[in-house]
Amino acid sequence: YWPRGYDTALAVAARLFAPRGPDGRPTREGVRTVACLSGPLIAGLTAILVAVLAAPLLGRRAALAAAFAFAIVPWADAADGIGVVDHHVVEQLFSALVPLLYLGAVAARSRLRAAGAGIALSLLGLFWTGGALIMFLVAALALGDRFIGLIRGEERRDAVRLAALLGLAAAAGTAALM
Repeated sequence: YWPRGYDTALAVAARLFAPRGPDGRPTREGVRTVACLSGPLIAGLTAILVAVLAAPLLGRRAALAAAFAFAIVPWADAADGIGVVDHHVVEQLFSALVPLLYLGAVAARSRLRAAGAGIALSLLGLFWTGGALIMFLVAALALGDRFIGLIRGEERRDAVRLAALLGLAAAAGTAALM
């Protein structure tokens, strides 16, 4: 089973942007064009988002280097190949977005950014069944953050609350993988 998020997103994009035939429906060539452009556009969006979201965390130079790495390392192309349209490019987008949004939320102590990370994690599930694995990365990042907080002498109450949330995240991730 593969989720239909990518297929649905492409169908919506084709409906919105593909040229129309005499019958008012998107043409076959228009749909193909939208599908073929989706990979490079999503890859470009990923590089831009990595640069923007990583800059406050890593500094401008490191963020640009990370974005450049996303732009030149062909993970999706290795899986999809030229002319083959598949969901792998969206996996990269959300797999980068979730930890960057989470780390940004921790750094800024922002509930809004944390909610954004949760939404991105949920959206990842629409495109890739293995997206639940990212929950374990997020849990590890959260645990590391709280461990550092405990070393600095922050309140234990936060650590107990976080431990409960991590337990729920681990249980949900395990259930999703089964």
